[in-house]
Amino acid sequence: MSLEFLGLLGALLATIAAGFSTYRLSTKQEAEHRLLASLTKNQSYIRWLRMNRNLLTHARNQRLSVDELQELTKYLLDAVKQLDKNDRHALLEAIHQPSAQGRANYAAKLITESAEQDRSVVRAGD
Repeated sequence: MSLEFLGLLGALLATIAAGFSTYRLSTKQEAEHRLLASLTKNQSYIRWLRMNRNLLTHARNQRLSVDELQELTKYLLDAVKQLDKNDRHALLEAIHQPSAQGRANYAAKLITESAEQDRSVVRAGD
């Protein structure tokens, strides 16, 4: 095989990998959008956010307690169950990631975004 062919093959594989990564990111973002829509319709979740006013502050500062993270994860998993299989797969990977800090950061991102979608929760958390 010539070096020119190997270079062309490498460039092709890199392009395919980049395209796949972009597709996965787009799929995950769309799944997150549907998850957030589901959360903001869940009155139990909204009441829980309003009753725990410091939760949004903790999430914004990435300082969720273990108990807060466990409770939030319960709501996230309940909402994920309502989504289709592809969305569930994309989200469960992030929710159950190996790093405890990564799980907390992802949960904080989702709780903050869901509260921003429901302005009444944001006002209650400020």
